[in-house]
Amino acid sequence: MFRGAYYIILLSLLVAVFAANEEGETPGNGRELYRLNCSACHGPDKKGIAPLFPSLENIGERMNRRQVAYQIRTGKNAMPPMSHLTDAEVQAIVAWVLDNKNVSVTVDKKERGAMLVSGNCMRCHRVKSGDPAPPEARMMEPPPLSRTVRWHDLAGFKSVLDSGPCYMPSFEDMTDSDKEEIYRYLSTVPVDSAFNAAAGHRGCRMQRGEKKGGRRRGMCGGGMCGGGR
Repeated sequence: MFRGAYYIILLSLLVAVFAANEEGETPGNGRELYRLNCSACHGPDKKGIAPLFPSLENIGERMNRRQVAYQIRTGKNAMPPMSHLTDAEVQAIVAWVLDNKNVSVTVDKKERGAMLVSGNCMRCHRVKSGDPAPPEARMMEPPPLSRTVRWHDLAGFKSVLDSGPCYMPSFEDMTDSDKEEIYRYLSTVPVDSAFNAAAGHRGCRMQRGEKKGGRRRGMCGGGMCGGGR
């Protein structure tokens, strides 16, 4: 009798797990969410990247939990708003940043690409035309990312991430799976009706600059950077 009840409970749990996976949910935690959304600027060790991006090691001395959560949500200066995160995901990041606690949370795996884009790309790029201007775009603003993926197949897109053209840093240290998640997500974002993929885009000749801090800094060659809006 008890053995039968045990198997019924076990079967119910397995069904629930498979149902969650079919709906796109996957186990996650605060450390992983921090890596996806924050580490590109604040570093994997939370020590920041001087002088551009501040350390988060002692942020608890300057901000309380509510203030940290609010800044994650709304952004500040060069930091884009993380409005795509759920409340549970924000609180898991807060716990990791302030307390070094790795809180488990359920993550929609379909949103991983959006998290990677927000944490790594939106300082300089719009995702689509009509989005707010990115805070860190310099010289000529680079093209919206929804257009960029229409100019490249996956291999070409990875090559751009690795090379870091113009003032874009290289992301050659990013895992292949993360690059693929970004490409898949951006491929689902619609482009405006005026976009013509066959027309190509303006860009600079890519040169490989010196590698600093684990990333290679791109340099403009002889053409103009970017591609406008």
